[in-house]
Amino acid sequence: MIKEKTFVIFRKEETDSERHYERYKVPLKPGITILEALFYIQDYYDSLLAFRYSCRGAICGSCGLTINKFPQLACKTQVEPITVKTHPRVPELVFGEITDWDPETEILIEPLPNMVVLKDLVVDREPFWRFYREIQPFIDTEFEGKAPTSDL
Repeated sequence: MIKEKTFVIFRKEETDSERHYERYKVPLKPGITILEALFYIQDYYDSLLAFRYSCRGAICGSCGLTINKFPQLACKTQVEPITVKTHPRVPELVFGEITDWDPETEILIEPLPNMVVLKDLVVDREPFWRFYREIQPFIDTEFEGKAPTSDL
């Protein structure tokens, strides 16, 4: 018998303000990650499920989601064994109204909190990129004025 895990996924259409949750059963294999499970759901249940990922594309963090009420990377979080994580400095994230989620048998997937949801699990990251451009956490190789010369 194939072992399965139920995923409870937050859904919201772009043009619709109504939010809801849908359940999907995903067959388990050793080492399956949350990201792989989302691909399975997209391939076999709903091709319109929207989520971000840029793994192996030098944009680490784009697959960030709220998994069981805790922010995590979908590409690094394995489905088994998964627990409800906590941290003393991270409050429980309450995103939507869900009353029938069973944390013992189901995995709850929601978008990151404090961001505008564009569609399903995709949030508006423009505020992040605006801040990123402001602080410029990269090396600028362009010199203003004259390029430095060597005295050698």
